[in-house]
Amino acid sequence: MESVLYLISLWTGGHSWDAGSVLAEDVSDSRLDGRRDKRPLVYCGQTQPALLGTVDWRDAVWQEVGNPTSRLSAIQKQFLVRTALRVGQLAPDPGYRWQFLPKMPTERDSVLVVGGPGIPPTVIGGETNQGISTAVERYIPENRRWIPLPPYPLGVAYASGVALPGGRIFVTGGFNSQGFTRRSFLFDPRRQTWVPLRDAPVARAASTAVLLPDGEILVSGGEDEKGMTAKTDRFNLQKNRWIREKDAPVARIGGVSAFLPDGRVWIGEGLVSSGGITGKGFFYEPETRRWTPAPAARTPRLYPATAVLPDGKILVLDGLNRKGVLNTGDLFDPRKNTWTTFPAPDLIRRKETGAALLNDGSLLLVGGEDAAGNSVGTATRLQEGFGEGPSH
Repeated sequence: MESVLYLISLWTGGHSWDAGSVLAEDVSDSRLDGRRDKRPLVYCGQTQPALLGTVDWRDAVWQEVGNPTSRLSAIQKQFLVRTALRVGQLAPDPGYRWQFLPKMPTERDSVLVVGGPGIPPTVIGGETNQGISTAVERYIPENRRWIPLPPYPLGVAYASGVALPGGRIFVTGGFNSQGFTRRSFLFDPRRQTWVPLRDAPVARAASTAVLLPDGEILVSGGEDEKGMTAKTDRFNLQKNRWIREKDAPVARIGGVSAFLPDGRVWIGEGLVSSGGITGKGFFYEPETRRWTPAPAARTPRLYPATAVLPDGKILVLDGLNRKGVLNTGDLFDPRKNTWTTFPAPDLIRRKETGAALLNDGSLLLVGGEDAAGNSVGTATRLQEGFGEGPSH
């Protein structure tokens, strides 16, 4: 792609606005080739078919403009930005943009990613191309680097957990070569150690976990030795005690969950026992301990990633369904109780990834399994505001 961008930056057929107009012709025929007549697009004597779509083009431009090792000059980069803005005038501007970050050192999928105030995004366990991992790695946004933390006490994939006040991390369950586990641990940042907690009542993997306002942790669904489960439990950290909760309405594996600004918990997506891969979900109300139906997401997904954005909306990205591995997203607005299609796809297709917010409100998406079945360490960052220019 860099060579294509370089050729475009040498455009001699007119102003950058003309180049942008040509690039945006794919809006008319959905060919992503820059032309209405469905013939291959030719720039500087080289054919570049099916490469220069509107959103794809703008994502590529921002990636290249923010690349410190790019061979493009500052003037050429400015030219590309103007071209991208012209494309944006002829197609809806998503209002978001992605950029690649340094790769996570341990390439893996089926990861647990946690983060929050005082806790930079931390990736725990997962499965590499060689097997189950105990690796724990943390991304430090200030200097754009990954650092290792003490390894998790056992190798696990599909573990569940949450970030806690004081820099602590709660982790439970998962799967490894010995099967499903009920082991649970707490990361103590002061001692830099993993402290054993009381075992969970259910040995399971691919469940969801949410921190509730009272400090208890809600763990629901997943897969155990008997298959998909709807079992739901609360964990009281102060008492180191598990409490049985009313089961979820359906058994679910590989779904996602989020705590909403209005105090409800949303659990959705995944594979359910009553209908395959689904976009349907439920709300859980901690005060009444009731489950109620939630609007179905536009795209059913298995093993997607999710995060609550600073504006309170839920973003669900990537995953897998009958169409294959995805890079698209859906956005849920709790105030309107509606879903919309997220306008800015991830930079790669992947599933079994993880997401966490950075302190500046941007979103980190890391790890996963790509469309070819390989574990990846790819890290991408989603930031709101296309017109602000590339960030570093």
